[in-house]
Amino acid sequence: MEYQRTLLREHTFSGTGIHSGESVSICVKPAPVNTGIVFIRKDLSSLHYIPALADNVSSTVRGTTLSFEGVEVRTVEHILSCLYGLCVDNAFIEVHGSEVPIMDGSSYPFTHMINSSGYREQPEGQRSFIIPLEPLEISDSDSHIVVVPCSEFKITCIIDYNHPILKTQMEEILIEPRTYINCISQSRTYGFIEEIQYLLDNNLALGGNLDNALVIKKDGYSSPLRYPNEPVRHKILDLIGDISLLGSYMKSHIIAIKTSHKLNVELVKAIKSMSLKHNHQEPENFVDRYVDCI
Repeated sequence: MEYQRTLLREHTFSGTGIHSGESVSICVKPAPVNTGIVFIRKDLSSLHYIPALADNVSSTVRGTTLSFEGVEVRTVEHILSCLYGLCVDNAFIEVHGSEVPIMDGSSYPFTHMINSSGYREQPEGQRSFIIPLEPLEISDSDSHIVVVPCSEFKITCIIDYNHPILKTQMEEILIEPRTYINCISQSRTYGFIEEIQYLLDNNLALGGNLDNALVIKKDGYSSPLRYPNEPVRHKILDLIGDISLLGSYMKSHIIAIKTSHKLNVELVKAIKSMSLKHNHQEPENFVDRYVDCI
């Protein structure tokens, strides 16, 4: 049996929203057992709660956006990846602004601070797992994800680009806190220099710069790589964040080929619709739980 856990104390992170260009901040706080991960917009006239679940995904364009009752939070995948990678079951994330700060383009600033402070085990709650009973495959054009039963959580990811610098990369890794911290968390979001004007024309990446993204040029990268295959590791980072929208932990081997946020979320919804072996407990009223924590 594995128990749930939450943070030992709260942590505040401030920075820029990579798409909005706004100054934004979040405060990640401990939460009671069976709460799950819940975003709370604190910058509005009244509190708005947005549970981090696949049913609340409203956009997967250049990131994952969650919406609930007309209120949204953009670019949630890196902080969700951090919490899932560290096996944090319950947390409130207070948001000041419409977007989670991009920090350095990776989840490392979140991961390092939260992990350094430690966790509080919650023995009153059993950790929830989802275990596929049979293989599952979904595709979108030349993008594919296959899920096969496994006693652990493992990801194999492949990317493939027709580019002189970034062509084909692959990584396979067992996902648990130690490997997440050391092998995944420092990988940065990336993009091709040819895309920049298109993004700006569509009001995206307004807060992007060389301090929070890895830019791929025709003759090299904008800064030294943190891992030899950093781009594919960032794809795994994003995939973990999107998988967290299951609201339970996975025991499976995920094989992802040229995946995207859109396909990741479709996978989560497909998994939830399958006949699964799990011990999931529905969370109780998180509004009351949050009020009790103030």
